[in-house]
Amino acid sequence: MDNKIFANDLLELFLQQGMSLVKVMGEDGVEFTFIPDDFRPYNPTQHQHSTDIKGKDVTQLLANYAVSGSIDYNQKLKTIQTKLEEIPSRTYIFSREFKYIWIKS
Repeated sequence: MDNKIFANDLLELFLQQGMSLVKVMGEDGVEFTFIPDDFRPYNPTQHQHSTDIKGKDVTQLLANYAVSGSIDYNQKLKTIQTKLEEIPSRTYIFSREFKYIWIKS
C-alpha cells in the first residue's frame, strides 16, 4: 500500500480543514496556488484592475510535497500544518491576463 500524500490529497486536506484555495493561471501555462487571506479578483467595473491576493503561496508545497513512511494520518496532518506555518503570507498582484479559479471550502 502506497503511504504517501500527493498534491490532490493535499488539496482535499486543505478543503477539509476549511481553507479556500485560489489557483491563478497565465496564458503561458504557468500556475500558482494560494491559500488566500484576502482575495480581490480583477473587476474593472469596481475599479479593481488587477487580481490581488494576500495569502500563502502553496504552489511548491503541492508540486514537491509527499509525506511517506509509516507515520499515521494525524502525524501527516501535523507535518503538513507545520509546513504551512512556515510559508509567509504575502501580497501577490496579477495582471488581467491571468485567469483564476476560486475553490471555497
